[in-house]
Amino acid sequence: MERTNRDAPTTVAVVGRPLHCYACGYDAFWQRSAQLNTALATFFNFDWINPSATCCICAQCGHIHWFLPQAASDSAGEAATAEFDSWGASENAT
Repeated sequence: MERTNRDAPTTVAVVGRPLHCYACGYDAFWQRSAQLNTALATFFNFDWINPSATCCICAQCGHIHWFLPQAASDSAGEAATAEFDSWGASENAT
């Protein structure tokens, strides 16, 4: 199986709490973005308008955890976005 990148997996914090895999309980993940396509935008060839989600892929079992973009007024969403923007900096979070 091909990995999403060559970087070592890192720990992740979401809204200040460490993420553990829902399937196996592991705590190291690779990160990538995935575009959230809609049929209407695809029909009119406007896929670039669709938002993207953050995906955290478990380094042990491969389970993919999806995190949808949050509204700008949502303070919890801003905190989650800040956590993902500083990817890898959450290794010291407890």
